[in-house]
Amino acid sequence: MKEIFYNPNLVRGASWGLIAVVGGTALVSGAERPVEKPKPTAAAASRDIHDEKVLRQQIVKEKQKEASRQAERLSATSIPSLLAVTKEQVPTAPDTPPAAPRTPPKVTTHATSPSPSPTPIAASQEIPAHPVPGADNPSANEALAQQLAAQRYGWVGEQWVCLDALWKRESHYVTTIGNPTSGAYGIPQALPGGKMASAGADWRTNPETQEIWGLDYINGRYHDPCAANAHSVAHNWY
Repeated sequence: MKEIFYNPNLVRGASWGLIAVVGGTALVSGAERPVEKPKPTAAAASRDIHDEKVLRQQIVKEKQKEASRQAERLSATSIPSLLAVTKEQVPTAPDTPPAAPRTPPKVTTHATSPSPSPTPIAASQEIPAHPVPGADNPSANEALAQQLAAQRYGWVGEQWVCLDALWKRESHYVTTIGNPTSGAYGIPQALPGGKMASAGADWRTNPETQEIWGLDYINGRYHDPCAANAHSVAHNWY
């Protein structure tokens, strides 16, 4: 017999007794009884608990480190990609030429009225369609109109230029000229010509009567010759 020892792990489920190893063969002596595992001591239990805590702490730390590394990798790869995608998605505004400055509309200082309807001329007011030979002196009528405009309303300078252009276009300062279509008559082309009777009974042949009526009409309707002339140019009547 070389050695005698007790090993509960080798004889679990066997009988209690001595084990003798003779020539490499284990011999067990004693009565057979159930094998019981020895109870752990308090120190061993405390050590096991400590080791388990340390192991859990190490696992938690490893998980935290792995999560931190994953977050760093995600941040390093996703942010540049997101910036690149954002730059690609943002449209570039095309270069547009500056808008041309707007010209403010012209504002007239007088109210315009609708085109008056021609009034039929009575038989007693019939007018010639053409000037009566020898009855007019357009140059003298023009000079008279300039004088009356300055005396009655102070229309000189630019206002006289407008008035002169207006009446030259209407009648060329011919007293007896008439429009057979509309019935307008005289230097100011009153419509109808009988309106000028308010300035004098000789309205058919007297240039002064016609021009006085024409000046009063322009002042009452347009306030000045330039406004009347502008309306005439735009609408072909005033």
